Amino acid sequence: MLSGNSVPNQVTDGCFLDILTKGDGDMKRAVELHDAILKGLLANTAMLIRGFCRQGRTNEASKLL
Repeated sequence: MLSGNSVPNQVTDGCFLDILTKGDGDMKRAVELHDAILKGLLANTAMLIRGFCRQGRTNEASKLL
């Protein structure tokens, strides 16, 4: 059970990025989430890169490296 003081962390961020990047995915929202994470939390860039790769968008994945 989550307490009222629970905050997102790298695991929860990774879960959301994973969901957003599956299948056809919503890479726009994934990038927006990633940008928000970079502003205040640890980013799970690997998940975002994997999402772009899953969609064959390797140029965009390369830019993140």
